[in-house]
Amino acid sequence: MSAIWIAKALQLPDPRSFGSKNPGATNMLRSNKYAAALTYCFDICKGIVCTVIPLSLGYSTGFAYSCGVMAVLGHLYPILHNFRGGKGAATYFGVVISLNSMVGIIAFGIWSSTLLLWRNVGLSAIITSLSTPILFATSTHLYPLTAPAVALSTLIIIRHATNLYELIKNYEAIEKASDHQD
Repeated sequence: MSAIWIAKALQLPDPRSFGSKNPGATNMLRSNKYAAALTYCFDICKGIVCTVIPLSLGYSTGFAYSCGVMAVLGHLYPILHNFRGGKGAATYFGVVISLNSMVGIIAFGIWSSTLLLWRNVGLSAIITSLSTPILFATSTHLYPLTAPAVALSTLIIIRHATNLYELIKNYEAIEKASDHQD
């Protein structure tokens, strides 16, 4: 749980005590930009390290992906923090970029363009999670991992359920306001 440890090291409030109460980079941004950047980098590095080590030791892509998935699951449900973890998108990005840099770059392009267009990190993570299995399915190298990618992407989307709820609620409020103007 990078955000919790970084908050302690920088003597900042525990990210589970403010904002969305989520120990992730976006919530850390509410407290400190430097801490948010560190959290984002550390979360990505968790996925990279857990995937690259097995690859560098000669293990298969499937085994390396499994190790990366364990890093994401550990991020989502950390034992040391009562199973209250982050949403997993950054750690999963580290896994994806380690397995196939082109797929990772495309996924980052989807995430960043969605963020630029709608200015919503949660929506960017959701759209990228929806597209990641498609990217796996179209990659000869990652095609065998498409089904597990669907499962992990679904889990990440579920972890973003509150973001979906807020987006729908805000959309309905905008629709209601525009109906009153007509």
